[in-house]
Amino acid sequence: MRSCSPDAPAAPAACPVTSPDAPSRDSRLRDSRFRLGRSSAGLGLFATVAFPAGARVIEYTGERITTAEADRRGGRYLFAVDDRWVIDARDRDNLARYINHACRPNCEARQVGRRIWIYARRPIAPGEELTYHYGKVYFQTFIAPHGCRCAACRRRRAA
Repeated sequence: MRSCSPDAPAAPAACPVTSPDAPSRDSRLRDSRFRLGRSSAGLGLFATVAFPAGARVIEYTGERITTAEADRRGGRYLFAVDDRWVIDARDRDNLARYINHACRPNCEARQVGRRIWIYARRPIAPGEELTYHYGKVYFQTFIAPHGCRCAACRRRRAA
């Protein structure tokens, strides 16, 4: 049997992406550093503690699938790791899936090995919604046709 370790040379087509010391599913959903709440774009993830600029905020976790399987499934919670692998966070046990898009975000996604981490681009205050830019392809496919609902775009439209 092949290993589901993210450090393994070739992960199977469907592996949960978590580190060996990752918190359990229940504890990830109850992480006291965050709260789910309503935002201009729907449900969003908000900080309950301060994060300094450059801090690693949260990992984007989910099922590791091939790009072919991601193309077959479709969906909005797919995060490409490389040309072969994608993380599918459709199962709602990943708090990072609730981070909304923003054209002027306070976070950024970084790939570290085969994992995706969300980092603070600037200091984030308690109560502030966490956001990152989803990328040009996602933006053009899913956001632009309906209009961006991030704070910067809402202010620009209101002016």
